[in-house]
Amino acid sequence: MHLSEGILPAAQAALWVAAASPFVAYSAATLRRRSVAAAPAEKALLSTGTALLFAATLLPIPIPVAGATSHLCVTPLLGLVLGPWAVAAPAAFVLLLQALFFGHGGLTTLGANTLTLGVAGPFVAAGFWWLLQRCRVPAPLAAGIACGVGQLSVYVADAGILGAALSGEKSFGFWAVRVLAGFAPVQLPLAVLEGVLSAVLLGALARRRPELAPAAFRGGMRTAAVTALLAVALLASGAAHAHEPLRGLDEAVFDEAARDAGRTPRPPVVDLGEEVHTALLLATGFCAGWVTSRGFAALRHDPRSLAESAGEPSAP
Repeated sequence: MHLSEGILPAAQAALWVAAASPFVAYSAATLRRRSVAAAPAEKALLSTGTALLFAATLLPIPIPVAGATSHLCVTPLLGLVLGPWAVAAPAAFVLLLQALFFGHGGLTTLGANTLTLGVAGPFVAAGFWWLLQRCRVPAPLAAGIACGVGQLSVYVADAGILGAALSGEKSFGFWAVRVLAGFAPVQLPLAVLEGVLSAVLLGALARRRPELAPAAFRGGMRTAAVTALLAVALLASGAAHAHEPLRGLDEAVFDEAARDAGRTPRPPVVDLGEEVHTALLLATGFCAGWVTSRGFAALRHDPRSLAESAGEPSAP
């Protein structure tokens, strides 16, 4: 989801910005309209989701057997909770911060990255959720599959954008297939993990605030157990291969393909240095955790929701 500066030709970069802009504008208008009459729990859900999106897309998760790290996406989960039309604006905001202060992605690729993360991911997840519900698939399994496929769709969209950007002497299909083959060993395990984690989080939300969760959802402990097993397996894999240097997927696949095609990625527009970068990473990680914890507290102790659930008039 973090295509670097210099990878896209200027005309294509402008085209992706133009394509992403209506989604971002409509998302921002939708969220602003909904926030006017929203209960505190709904506002907390948005802030918590945005903080979770920022942290998850910045935190590298190692897949040592593949020799690389990558990120969870979270936008498929937000597509199920907030609706797919509401996700583009938070995704664009998060990607802008990461491009400016952390060297992840770029300003010239912001439109393309917003389309993949903020549009493809949530819409594909919402589409699969709708289809699986019509097929009467149990809700936790349907949510897990939808979010896992939504996560993969982000990188499939990246492969398509890179195929168009790098095609020349070699065709669009060559570069797209190369990128797909490069990210598959990393993103397939992460798609399983993202699907299971998303199902667990939706189950927790349905138990605490059923009015904010998809109506069909019911969480279960079996899903939580599977998540724990997957987390242990990933940690064990990381410990067994701790001596192996791991590269980020963006560098190992996206940037390498661009170099081979003669389009050398440029450094970030804003380079704050390693020390400042580390300090900002720690500070923003702390802020994201604080916002997330406050959001969960609001979801748990929302007086208006508690009064409404008891059939009492809420306080003005």
